[in-house]
Amino acid sequence: MIQWINGQIYRGDGAVKVTDRGFTLGDSVFETIRIEAGVPLFWPRHMARLRRGLEKFKFAKSPSAEHLWSAAHSLIEDAGPTEYASLRLTVSRGVAPRGVAPPLQETASVVLTMAPAQGVTEKPQRSFIVYTDDKLPPRAAWGFKYPGFYPVHTMGGHAARLAGADDALIVNTDDQIVSSTCANVFMIQPDGTIVTPPLSAGPLPGTVRACLLEDERLEIREDEIGLESLSSGMICFSNSLLGIAKGALLMPSSQSGQPSKSAQVAQTRTSKQESQYEKMVSVFAELVKTELVRVGG
Repeated sequence: MIQWINGQIYRGDGAVKVTDRGFTLGDSVFETIRIEAGVPLFWPRHMARLRRGLEKFKFAKSPSAEHLWSAAHSLIEDAGPTEYASLRLTVSRGVAPRGVAPPLQETASVVLTMAPAQGVTEKPQRSFIVYTDDKLPPRAAWGFKYPGFYPVHTMGGHAARLAGADDALIVNTDDQIVSSTCANVFMIQPDGTIVTPPLSAGPLPGTVRACLLEDERLEIREDEIGLESLSSGMICFSNSLLGIAKGALLMPSSQSGQPSKSAQVAQTRTSKQESQYEKMVSVFAELVKTELVRVGG
């Protein structure tokens, strides 16, 4: 992993001070961005979401878009050629004395880390369980990524690991599907209708989700998705690194919290479901090509 920390590039272990509020209080916002052929994909969308977070948290000192673009490209160039990579960009309120209230004098810290992206394929498949031990309240998320957003997602990911699954579906207290631990969710119904949970159900407004919703080649409806629809609906996941991944439901043999084998649930898919999935994959591939041309020229 290569790191850019407040203007310095480190190939070993860089360091953030232990008094940084991003470490002590999670007082930070972040983005995870897919790098393909040296290009940060969907950069304007990521920066718009990051900016929403900085404004919501009222950061007095925040880096400009030009500064972040320059930092990202410095890191990409120093890393050398790579087909796919994951760029994590974090902005914290910086070093401060103890206490919850932000200091009057802020010095934002900017940290970028970059590593090869694992398992990027044209048509990934992702096994998942349904996590219901903890649930989210059915309300719209704040609309950006920050550490305090993820406690239920973290525990869902832990349960998925114990069950031998790649991921877990997160639900709200109305038993509506919200997202997975790290991705937005789409359900393709047997008749080919594509549905994704509305923001009022609690998902993060993902960049790929937004691209797909806006694309005229796809007809996607925002609507509540109940757990009962898993018996017939095809689950797909989307995020910047995965692209579009097909889900495979697993049923853990134990709910005791101990590692246990899981069995994949046999699910019959209609030709319309498979066709719509292929279309989503194709549209995403075209969106990536457009981004590569837009940025790379």
